[in-house]
Amino acid sequence: MTLAYLASEGSLGSTAALFEVSKSTAIANVNEIFDMLQALSSVFISFPTTFEAWQQLSNEFEAICGFPEVAGAVDGSLFRIERSYEYEGWISRKGWAAINMQATVDRTGRFLEYSLRNGSCSEKNLWTMSSLGSSVNSIIPPTMHLLGDAGYTLSTKLITPYTIYDGMPKSEKRFNKIHSRTSNPVECAFGALKGRWRILKRTLNMKNPSSCARTIVACMVLHNLTLDANDDVELETFVDPYLHLNIPHSIECETTFTDRISKRNIIKDYLNLF
Repeated sequence: MTLAYLASEGSLGSTAALFEVSKSTAIANVNEIFDMLQALSSVFISFPTTFEAWQQLSNEFEAICGFPEVAGAVDGSLFRIERSYEYEGWISRKGWAAINMQATVDRTGRFLEYSLRNGSCSEKNLWTMSSLGSSVNSIIPPTMHLLGDAGYTLSTKLITPYTIYDGMPKSEKRFNKIHSRTSNPVECAFGALKGRWRILKRTLNMKNPSSCARTIVACMVLHNLTLDANDDVELETFVDPYLHLNIPHSIECETTFTDRISKRNIIKDYLNLF
């Protein structure tokens, strides 16, 4: 029943009618499953815990087109929520109430980490308030880095593409192309999440933002479980229109500007050897 509810854009009432039970029974069933999925979230949504697992993750990213030492791809997306008496602070840059989520994924599109904040939270604050943003140097292995789009600020732990300009060297263009292809799994993950669990495509009308957030987390856990089960069901193609693509924001970084530029240039030169 819960899976049918999450996989549709309908309501709990319509799901209850489908299974010929009362709405109260449907609510009890869904809440029970949500509680279970919430309890399992730290188990099924987590970064690797051993160096060997980190290395395997990095190798899988490198196999795409050669980008080395990638620990994950990071981006964000907005989820519409119903505007209620608690809506103040939840209005997004799009002008409607939302939950703002940042997430990191691996090569397969498996969610490794996430942060959920109110819709008015800026991308800079979303990063710095997340456990990843505040502790990235202790979470990501020393030589590794995340990939983020041009909206992020370059750091030694988060590699972004070069700014596009007239006369841009071919080596930088090639770097950007490889960067885009390697970081694409995060965009695909958001599309798959909302394509399979179609409740996330509509306005979430639970009683409060916390309940909406619980719905999103439940869907992420189920997303990862389907990957673990090697589920090959063909999904509806869905391009998430609310990705944080190229929205300027900055990241606190202890390294100098020279360190950041130097690391990206070294990777660029390496990628252009082939």
